Amino acid sequence: MHGPFEARFVDALKARKKGGGPPEQALRFFEQLYRVERQARNEKPDKGETRDHCIRRFRQQHSVPILNALKAWLDDIAPKVLPDSKLGDAVSYTLNQWDI
Repeated sequence: MHGPFEARFVDALKARKKGGGPPEQALRFFEQLYRVERQARNEKPDKGETRDHCIRRFRQQHSVPILNALKAWLDDIAPKVLPDSKLGDAVSYTLNQWDI
């Protein structure tokens, strides 16, 4: 199952005649985030640490840098894509939701 952000990049990838390119780059960011989530669930809490705090700490350490890189990539690519394209839609949707 895809989240709303990822689904838009999947649509953009399907719309490309030759595949790959920026939509595939975006999907790699999402794959990295999913990997962090799987790893976070296997993380053992430190002594005296709650499970929720352990997962939050792990996410802060590992997901935040990926999210920062994704945001920088989106900011870089946004002026280079056609706004009415599937990729333009995916990029603008993701950026518009970023601070919500």
